[in-house]
Amino acid sequence: MRGHQRVHRLAGDLRIPLIDYPLLEGDLVFRHRGRLLRFRLPSDLPADLTDGLSPWEKTRWPHRLHLAYSENADPLADDDPRSALQWLRDLGLSRRGEAFVRTFATLDPEQTSAAHFLRIARREAAGGNSQVLAGGSDRLTEALAARHAQSIRRNTPIRSVLIGENTATLVDAAGVAHVADHVVLALPLGPLLALDYRPGQPRWLSRWGEARVVAHELKVHAQVDAREFATLGIRQHIMGLEFPRMTWLLPERSANGKAVLNATAVHRQLALVKEARFRGVQDMHRLLRQRLPLLRSLEVTTHGEDWENNPLIGGAYTYVPTGSRGSPPVLGEGPLVLAGSDYSDYSGWMEGALQSAEAAVSEILRS
Repeated sequence: MRGHQRVHRLAGDLRIPLIDYPLLEGDLVFRHRGRLLRFRLPSDLPADLTDGLSPWEKTRWPHRLHLAYSENADPLADDDPRSALQWLRDLGLSRRGEAFVRTFATLDPEQTSAAHFLRIARREAAGGNSQVLAGGSDRLTEALAARHAQSIRRNTPIRSVLIGENTATLVDAAGVAHVADHVVLALPLGPLLALDYRPGQPRWLSRWGEARVVAHELKVHAQVDAREFATLGIRQHIMGLEFPRMTWLLPERSANGKAVLNATAVHRQLALVKEARFRGVQDMHRLLRQRLPLLRSLEVTTHGEDWENNPLIGGAYTYVPTGSRGSPPVLGEGPLVLAGSDYSDYSGWMEGALQSAEAAVSEILRS
């Protein structure tokens, strides 16, 4: 996003091009009760989809309703006891509006604290047109590793962390010990908590784990012929209250010239997608074909990225649960330093990973 200045600066420094998502043209499409509804403005949507919305809600984009409520809201204290859903209801959210918020807000409004939800919504609303790194996000780490080849070792799975007074030892899957005077743990919360710490889990990590919850999202990739969207006269994303809640095309093309379609599931949609994922790519293909019958060239290529359990997949993020202030812990404890995008103002984003990297460097230099 345009506000992610650290990513922009680093990509420029490493000479990695950024590619804009294309400006969207044509009708929007919303899947509802087996129909594909085409519209240009929120007021074009049929009554059976908008019945129960307040007059003000009917003027807003369904997939941005939670952002619209956050636009002019007063700031919230971190210790506000309300959930995001309670807070939105206090602002006037209708019962029907809840369906849109539950579907299109990445953070579960019933489980997330109001203050955390408001911060994330405002960043999302201010994001503007997004860009992607040409060739994929991995190019950032690959370019950094190439620049500092003498200092960086990659692809070494760590199982245990031994904490000493002045040094820390990492033991990898082969039993080899790696000793350093400072160790930065830069992982999403789920894999971070799963490491074996000796003599015990650091206090700051325990406090952080208690104040955060790992959000879960599944993403499915498919290939399509991008010309289908132009032929149909529709924009390059499709919405719905059931999986996939949103599909969109990446701006780059795959090696065979096809476009890559992203389809995501969150919250209550996860069980359905996990079941299809468990049964294999054919079941996932059948599920997507049922939900997106207008795309004849649809071909599933990746039938599920599990952002909770795989530390190498970007996009894992955490949220502050209701009833927890979620105060950040001390960044460092002895030779260990905490980093990773979950410990940042941009949980789940590369911008957050870079922000936490800056903080980790400052902590090491300070000590």
